[in-house]
Amino acid sequence: MGVLLLVRFALELATLAFIGIGVARSGEGRARWVLAAGAVVAVAAIWGVFVAPKAARRLRDPRRLVVELLVFFGGTAGLVAWTGSPVAWLLLGLAAVVALLVRMTGVDA
Repeated sequence: MGVLLLVRFALELATLAFIGIGVARSGEGRARWVLAAGAVVAVAAIWGVFVAPKAARRLRDPRRLVVELLVFFGGTAGLVAWTGSPVAWLLLGLAAVVALLVRMTGVDA
């Protein structure tokens, strides 16, 4: 089960990076980097408050799953904006499978 959590953590970090890259690519000038950093901090804060295993205000499923998938969707959209490749949508599929496996095995409880 440790491997599953490691894959999930890697997906979380990649998602934050892709959100930042996607936001940075959508703007112009120096402000785009400020917006990108702000987006990453905001998404990380939302994850930390509502989704993380030790979050003080952790949502219950299915709301937590919806927030998780929305965050992963944002990362996928950022990756698509960066690469332009439709293959990037596999990230969302992988994230959904991992989210469901985490719930089915109970390793995130």
